[in-house]
Amino acid sequence: VNRLAGAAKKFVYKAQGVARGTNQIVVVGNSGTIVTSPDGVRWTQRTTGTTNDVLAVVYAHDEFAAVGGSGTVLTSSDGANWSRRIAGTGGKLWSIAFGNNLFAAAGDGGAIMTSPDAVTWTLHNSGTTVSIYGMANSGSQFVAVGGTGMIVTSPDGVNWTSRASSTTNDLYGIAFGDNQFVAVGNSGTIVSSLDGVNWTSRVSGTYHFLSGVAYANGSFLAVGEAGTILESSALTAATSPTLGPLLLLAGGSAQLTLTGTAGQGYRLEASSDLVFWSPLTNIVLQAASVRVIDQSATNFSRRFYRAVVGLH
Repeated sequence: VNRLAGAAKKFVYKAQGVARGTNQIVVVGNSGTIVTSPDGVRWTQRTTGTTNDVLAVVYAHDEFAAVGGSGTVLTSSDGANWSRRIAGTGGKLWSIAFGNNLFAAAGDGGAIMTSPDAVTWTLHNSGTTVSIYGMANSGSQFVAVGGTGMIVTSPDGVNWTSRASSTTNDLYGIAFGDNQFVAVGNSGTIVSSLDGVNWTSRVSGTYHFLSGVAYANGSFLAVGEAGTILESSALTAATSPTLGPLLLLAGGSAQLTLTGTAGQGYRLEASSDLVFWSPLTNIVLQAASVRVIDQSATNFSRRFYRAVVGLH
């Protein structure tokens, strides 16, 4: 049902982003447009104090934060009353995400800035001058995508590392779900990664421009020009990993075998007391099992191991 037609049609010139809060749905668009609804049926236009395009919005920590043209940053606790904030850049901001207790926004010229509260922003060096169009967070890592297949990642929103994306097409949207990232872009481009570092091109079946992607109910949904809507197959749940046998090698190193689902990422952790666990390594299985050698085992009188689904 076209709920925006009629009641909100006169408000939104072109919708650019949407976010859902506790009691409000917020849609942002061109020329400073923001409309809200408590139910997706009744819509109200809000005063934003800007005529710049508003291109993306996110809801986190009981706050809506929206970004857009000319470094526009707007915040609201209720979706109705909006305040203009000072950004760390005057360029266009295309995307915003939340993770690691930080808001992160990115845009033209590779600009990336972060804020703990969406009010005070700090500009960081992304290591690229290519425009960034999309950003997502896994809970432990930010991944940003942009022009010419550019991908950069960061564990903290401050220090960024460039990654090879396996494409030179512009990437416009990215989402995280089921322990993997999926990014979409020009000419039907879809790339995916289990760790944000190693990327694989996927066959989309279309050459249409793909502008956005989201994850829900076990699959990814990508949208684009000419009404293109693509849905991935339901993602197979990863097999719970198993460890063993454990062998003590000459010199005191420990060798163990990790068994799980090929293509899935796992985190191997170690402990000396079964209370405090430390990360040992991240592994993306290329086959059903792999052998791992812990050379640091020589430093402990006893050593316990466990494997969990997911990286980081």
